[in-house]
Amino acid sequence: MKVISLACYYTAIPLLAMSSVTSLNANVLLDENFTPGERLDQDLPDSSAWYTAYNGGSSDASGSLVTDSNRYVISYFTDSGSPASLSMVGDSIDVSISFSLDTPTASTTGFRIGLFDSGESRISADNAGFRNSTFEDYTGYGAFLNLQAPTAMRIEEREAGISDQLINGNEAFTDHTGDVGTGTNFVSGETYTLEMNLLLTAGGVQVSVGIDTISGYAYSYLDTSGLKTDFDTIVVFGNSSMDAFTIEQVTVEAIPEVSSAALATGLVAFSLVACQVRRRRSE
Repeated sequence: MKVISLACYYTAIPLLAMSSVTSLNANVLLDENFTPGERLDQDLPDSSAWYTAYNGGSSDASGSLVTDSNRYVISYFTDSGSPASLSMVGDSIDVSISFSLDTPTASTTGFRIGLFDSGESRISADNAGFRNSTFEDYTGYGAFLNLQAPTAMRIEEREAGISDQLINGNEAFTDHTGDVGTGTNFVSGETYTLEMNLLLTAGGVQVSVGIDTISGYAYSYLDTSGLKTDFDTIVVFGNSSMDAFTIEQVTVEAIPEVSSAALATGLVAFSLVACQVRRRRSE
């Protein structure tokens, strides 16, 4: 059945105020529930192929995607050459990932989620490794979570032409926020849902990240230069500070500009960045 929830983000930095929001006609790009045996099947929007950094170490046999530590998984949620684009003020892309971690220990930025544009440079099998020329020109934004630290996360931006290291290192990334938010100790086996929203405003791309069950894990950053507006790739990485990580569900939606009045002028100190109706399938 469909489960409808309301996902809202609040920020602690100046943002464009939203005076009204009309009905959002979301284009569902991916609604992944990891049917056993279909990890490498590309059948959008119901499923996409998920490739892992090295052969082995990732399985969907349990109905979730379970991946060994110190691995990434990567998937493409549009056809090659047809990225989801933020083309008009008010356009947004909304990503939701439900995940759990196996015995997480203290680590800064130990769990990472990236939303990128591949520029049609894609892998098509496991074992691409941490470094691969295919990834050199990937661009986009990442949420780097602290697992057991006083602060919650960093919001980072990936630049092209700097490094062929996809997401496990920092060579291609610019840290825009430093360590922000209020951290917590992630509990082994507990399911968390992270929401990442990219919103094109008159001032730039607003990157908002939050975990709805943890109040300190909610932050936004307004990127005002070198904007990244095309996206077709999602990457999840867990370092060696945990035994494994499990992804239970992933949804990606592209939401068109809502109305000319939805992005009113004016700045406020604490603003509602996005409030979107989420529709998920539950077993």
